[in-house]
Amino acid sequence: MHAATEAVAADVAAVFAVEASRAYLVGYGGPAQVGMVIAQVWAALDAVDVAVPIAVRATGRRYFCIDPDCDTCPAGGTAYDPDTSLIAVQSVVAGLAVLPDRAALAASLHPVEGQRRTDMDAACDRASQRMRAMLGAPANTAERAVNSAGRTAAERAVATAETVPAWVVEAGLDALADALATAEAGQVLSDDEVGWLAVVLRIGVVQAAAWSVNTGDTWQRQLWTDVVRRATPALTAVPACLLASTAYLAGNGALANIAVQQALQVDPGTTFARPMDFALSRGLPPQAWQQVLHSVIQG
Repeated sequence: MHAATEAVAADVAAVFAVEASRAYLVGYGGPAQVGMVIAQVWAALDAVDVAVPIAVRATGRRYFCIDPDCDTCPAGGTAYDPDTSLIAVQSVVAGLAVLPDRAALAASLHPVEGQRRTDMDAACDRASQRMRAMLGAPANTAERAVNSAGRTAAERAVATAETVPAWVVEAGLDALADALATAEAGQVLSDDEVGWLAVVLRIGVVQAAAWSVNTGDTWQRQLWTDVVRRATPALTAVPACLLASTAYLAGNGALANIAVQQALQVDPGTTFARPMDFALSRGLPPQAWQQVLHSVIQG
């Protein structure tokens, strides 16, 4: 455990050494949980000349100063109210729900249930049948044609050119454009629109178009969250990855981690999923991920 924490501390320090000259450390939990980790991260940051003006430990509704030279926080800690803090207020204004823990955040991406699940599965089935009809092939052949657009960039380009007619690609691009416009206007997609979008996102050119306009805007997070929850789970790999990127670019690393893991679970070959998982695990800032996206998209 000690060696593993030291390795993580070194990784964190390496990132900060490039991006920042100071770091504020906050650990959540009891002294035994937090003390050693904070000490190791602090030492690693000090080794790369990154200053640590403040280091605190928070538990319950009190925080405690870890710095032995701190003279502003009493020994019994300082009370604070997370429900009425400036961060909580700003989150509400930005359209972000303030959730109590990671489990609640993960639950926000759980598939819809009951009649909504039945209706959405039917809509996704209609969308799949529509795609098969447009491709003019038997069900299993058409399914392979669309699925073949989901591995490497080179394989996707070949598969799209050889198996998906141009007019089908255009229909997919139109569906994506309509969905983005609807979401940006603050409206919610219908069941059939969600189902069709989830299906056409399996076409490489449509995926590339979605990635080319991926941002950290709130309306994009709302769109991809909605699609992830409503589409048949087997169709959610690409929307989940787009959601992860949107969250990442907005600075919401927790949501990005949960969404990218969902994408990898559904389809480990999802475009950008593994690079994003690596970037998140190394603590790269959103700006670095944006540069990765830009460089790949621009070719």
